[in-house]
Amino acid sequence: MADHPDYVPVAINSRIETEEVLGPLPDNWEKSRYGNSKRHFFVDHNTKSTTWVDPRTFYLRKHDIHEVVAGELPYGWEETFDQVCGIYYIDHVKQKHFLDGPWEESTKSFYSTVNKLEEETKKLEEQLELERQKKEDLDAAEARLAQLEAEKEIIELQISEIQTKQQEETDEAAIQALRDQQANLSGELDNINSQISNDRAAYEQQAAEFETFHSEIEEFQKRLDELKGVNERLENENRELMQQTQEGNQNLAEMRNMIEMEAAQRAALESYIHQLKNEVLQMYSPEEAEAIREKEEAEQLARNELVIDAPLPEAGTMDENEEFNQLKARLDEERRERERLKLMTENLEAERTRAQEGEAGSNLPDWVVQLNINAEKSAALKVTISKNGENQEVAQEDIENGRQVSQIADEIPQEFAQEENVAQEGISQEEIRQ
Repeated sequence: MADHPDYVPVAINSRIETEEVLGPLPDNWEKSRYGNSKRHFFVDHNTKSTTWVDPRTFYLRKHDIHEVVAGELPYGWEETFDQVCGIYYIDHVKQKHFLDGPWEESTKSFYSTVNKLEEETKKLEEQLELERQKKEDLDAAEARLAQLEAEKEIIELQISEIQTKQQEETDEAAIQALRDQQANLSGELDNINSQISNDRAAYEQQAAEFETFHSEIEEFQKRLDELKGVNERLENENRELMQQTQEGNQNLAEMRNMIEMEAAQRAALESYIHQLKNEVLQMYSPEEAEAIREKEEAEQLARNELVIDAPLPEAGTMDENEEFNQLKARLDEERRERERLKLMTENLEAERTRAQEGEAGSNLPDWVVQLNINAEKSAALKVTISKNGENQEVAQEDIENGRQVSQIADEIPQEFAQEENVAQEGISQEEIRQ
């Protein structure tokens, strides 16, 4: 993670937020190391919670991402490192991850959408709460109307009963009492009718306003849903970018490992070829073997200038596709070189066997002297073997000058030049010539 030896922080916060600048932690807070890494987390014993955010940075850092300058982390942000992903940034407040720093326009633009979404969501919540209250008021007004209508029905029923009694009553005093009672009820009925009329008008206006308000909220909800869609798309793009970067860096890391493995195998083959060549030369002429060995050691000093031994491009310094293509070309070159060295190894092993068994005669083969593992990458001579009927040729090519000289070499064992032997190694005569 962030304690990787090759990790160099980009943000300036890690350099300026020293313990002297930050000062002591708040009461009942504790700072603890995370495992064996250099990262720390903080424990709030007041709330019995933990956080990655240093509470002392609350007043030290800016809280608005749009106010930070290049290399500055806002409150709640952390810069960290991963061997696969490289440097990336974490917003612990909103729990989001970014490849670009918070000072980059892409990150600020993303948070502009996020902040707008949060503001609009908060506004919608307030509007929904207001709608709920309006709905409660509307329901209460409707209930009052219903109650008045019920009271009206009761009074109308009572008046109807009094009128019936009046028709049946013969006593004048009783009839007058019923008339007085009916007059009182009629007055109450008039008041209720007037109240119902006023309340119904108010209710209808309130209901119309509620419908308008509800329609506005629905439109607001649609716009908010569109904004959520934009935010979700941005988050998905950021997530996919993080994933693609991780996968791309993983592929590049694997490519680099493969190149290192190929280079290690090539180095082992080169060492073995030097050993074999020296053994063959010692069998024929120890004096000449020593002279050739010293000459090749001098030539080997210049090998660090060869393309195949050049340092790999530094990770993250170029476009991912360009870096991949360069690494792929380097890997292909390493593999071709290894195949070439394997062929040299087989030829030398066969020649050593012939010398040990006394089949090679007493003369030192010229092709052994001329054999040079650096030939394809330098101006030295290289030896390639081709099949041409009964005559076997050793083509000596000066790579730097493009000069080609061919000579008949009867001393080259015929089996070295057999195409069938080469084919067993998975390469063709044409590839050897190249």
